[in-house]
Amino acid sequence: MSKSLTKVRKEIRILGLDACNPKITIGAIVRGGLYLDGILTFQQNINSDELAREIAETKYFPELRVIMSHDPKHRLNSRTIQRITAMPLIEIPLSIRTKVRLAETKEDQSGQGWKGAALDPLILKKILALTRVTGHMPEPVRIAHLVAKLHVF
Repeated sequence: MSKSLTKVRKEIRILGLDACNPKITIGAIVRGGLYLDGILTFQQNINSDELAREIAETKYFPELRVIMSHDPKHRLNSRTIQRITAMPLIEIPLSIRTKVRLAETKEDQSGQGWKGAALDPLILKKILALTRVTGHMPEPVRIAHLVAKLHVF
């Protein structure tokens, strides 16, 4: 299903996607939570298959290890993106303070949290700890969200 991610390096390359802007989806490629490597733009009417294929065709793709998405209106199909890119996708919910969940996850029986097969929970915690620089939103998604809010047509 996805590339095996067993180790999280300090400068892991992550693509943060933000689909809040109704006209465009923005992608920010970030190394860990430290460096912005690039910005990608995708037309909002693009379907998830095309979006995933465009991601796979970028010069950044060979070094990407994880995708994060902030998509409160559920315009993107995270399962499709995971399948085509063969990368785990971490969904960042509308209220980042509530829960961070993985695509294809189910709430556990206790109702205490989320679990899933896409990423080992310890790996997920390491990625989130590494990418949270300011506040609660991981840096790749925070940057993409800021650019999406600034993008005017």
